[in-house]
Amino acid sequence: MALPKAYLTSTKNLGAVLEAAQNAQAPERFTQKFLEDLGFTSSADRLVIGMLKSLEFIGDTGTPLKRYHEYLDKTESKKVMAKAIREAYADLFQINKNAQTLTKAEAQSKMKTLSQGQYSDDILSKMATTFKALCGLADFDAPTDKDASDDSGDDPGSEDDGKGVDQPSGSKLTMSGLHYNINIHLPESRDPAVYDALFRSLNGASGVNGEMYNFVYRALLTEEALDRAGRHKAVGYGDEEALRMALNYDLLDQEDLAAGLRMANIYAAITAFERSARTFVEKVLQQAHGDNWWDTKVSDKIRTFAEDRREEEDKVKWHGTRGDEPLTYTQMDHLTKIMQQNWPDFEPFVRRIDWMNSIFSNIERSRNVIMHSGVLDDADVERVGMNIRDWIRQVG
Repeated sequence: MALPKAYLTSTKNLGAVLEAAQNAQAPERFTQKFLEDLGFTSSADRLVIGMLKSLEFIGDTGTPLKRYHEYLDKTESKKVMAKAIREAYADLFQINKNAQTLTKAEAQSKMKTLSQGQYSDDILSKMATTFKALCGLADFDAPTDKDASDDSGDDPGSEDDGKGVDQPSGSKLTMSGLHYNINIHLPESRDPAVYDALFRSLNGASGVNGEMYNFVYRALLTEEALDRAGRHKAVGYGDEEALRMALNYDLLDQEDLAAGLRMANIYAAITAFERSARTFVEKVLQQAHGDNWWDTKVSDKIRTFAEDRREEEDKVKWHGTRGDEPLTYTQMDHLTKIMQQNWPDFEPFVRRIDWMNSIFSNIERSRNVIMHSGVLDDADVERVGMNIRDWIRQVG
């Protein structure tokens, strides 16, 4: 989908930021620090960085790209901006080739269709406001490269007189004895303008006619009726880009973010280890002592700790809890204590208490460093991996 996920919460300084960038020497990286040096220090201004990435003025690391340097030429800047907007919002211009003339409300409505209901009305409003603000800094009347190529001569495909081409209705083509089946992946949209644009682009050589259009659009109306009847549709942040936007990655220092993402991979492994250890403890005690093992085989101190923590979390109604099982409310060191308290049950699997304590102590120490925004060095990472490997090989 060619529709930027970046947007501005306020556009009042957009023009001033871009003008200040034009008057300054291109930086090695367009960062938050560079923006502050230009005199723009608010959190709203920092969102310009993400917008410039969407417009391909700068790369993912903030390095100015060719378009950024072209924009520095004030005689060409509005033309450069128009081209960037057309490319970044390509789907919007596919629906309306003069999308820059849409009102803010019209742009928001089209974006809602194109994004397939992925964003709230508040976010869509900001996206549309950003689009209109960018358009106000661009010259769409200047000739584009496409305009020049359109005027350059005959259409290369116009020489075909249609002989030897059989185009039956539907999506199957026959050309010189060869048969082609066309599979069209359609957007999940209810806006007729989207499909008008799509089928116009397919008209002609593709053999797609009005009957297919009517069939597809009626099918989509049926889908809408099912939705209105209460059909459940999953929602969430399955899309990685949507998740990045929801978490405001563009506001964060990129070096800090890179370190955090690296630690996130390590933390994922530690989380999986801890979850598997809890499952192991529960399984062993349940098989040995039945379903009431928590009440009979866990010390009063640990049970009280877990139950108090669960009660505290239950009081915070607006936030989800960590689970239903009481064992999920214990700390990592509680697991080793439970195993020691029931050593006859665990000794066949673990063999040595000191080895078990060492494994859990090392992993918990590394986990705590990451939880408090620390960064593990390579030796610590290797130790975590070694401990996880040894534990799994021993207990399965």
